[in-house]
Amino acid sequence: MWETIRQHPKSVLVAVLIHLFLLAFFVIKFDWHREVAAPAQPIQATVVSDPKAIEQLREQLQPEPEPPPPDLQAIEAEKQAEAERQQAAERQREEARKREEAERQLALQKKQEEAQRQLELQRQQEAEQRREEELKRQQQAAEKKRQAELEKQKAEAEKRRQAELEKKKREEEAKRRKAEEERKRKLAEKKRREAEQKKIREAEKKAEAERRAQMIAQEQAALEQARFAGLKNQYIAAIKSRVESKWFRPPGEEAVKCVVQVKQAPTGIVLDVRVQQSASCSAAMAESVKKAVERADPLPRAPDPRVFERDLRFIFEPQ
Repeated sequence: MWETIRQHPKSVLVAVLIHLFLLAFFVIKFDWHREVAAPAQPIQATVVSDPKAIEQLREQLQPEPEPPPPDLQAIEAEKQAEAERQQAAERQREEARKREEAERQLALQKKQEEAQRQLELQRQQEAEQRREEELKRQQQAAEKKRQAELEKQKAEAEKRRQAELEKKKREEEAKRRKAEEERKRKLAEKKRREAEQKKIREAEKKAEAERRAQMIAQEQAALEQARFAGLKNQYIAAIKSRVESKWFRPPGEEAVKCVVQVKQAPTGIVLDVRVQQSASCSAAMAESVKKAVERADPLPRAPDPRVFERDLRFIFEPQ
């Protein structure tokens, strides 16, 4: 109630004044009704046919004697009272008019208040409708968002399911490939071991054959080397012998041991000859050996091309 008074102070004041006016009007009206005189009795007419009664009636209808002259003060008092009554009636009419005006203003105010209340109620209803529409829109948006979230969750769940299926498929494929690779590996390992064993056996056979061939080759090489060494020794000995046959000992020289380097052609023609001087090979001795080699030109040919040496080196040490 106090909140209403604070919101509409003018309306409350007007209502209080109207109630006070109505209260005063009812009090005054109550007193005025008490002063009003009682209504006059109706005149009753009687039909008379009796002569005596008619005579008596005629006597009654005789004009009364003139009254004494009126009292001026009484008349003035009566006029004053009548004027007061008229003023009271005028005041009552004015009060009634004011009351009607107040009632009209009150009705108009009530109508305005009702219109304001209806307008406020309409505004509240419109606000409530907007609020409900906004709430409905928010609910629809929330529902749409929830549906979108559900669709997203479903899509993600489906994506995860597909990913899980794909992962499981890859794992199964990997297991299958691994098993197949393991089978192939074991088969390859078996084949490798068999191949290695075969290679080992073949290598052993080959090694045995090579060992035998090597032994044979070594024996043949030893024989060939021995024969080659014999041929080479014979070849060197033939050259030494030919050089010695062409050599003349210088006077006064006893010990002879000179290193001779001969550059020759395959036909034995001497292309160059050098003799190293040393303690056992003096300059005269070296010169005599060099001349002996030149006189021995051409040197004996190699009995086998393999023993031929273009740059031949031998020790000249005659007995």
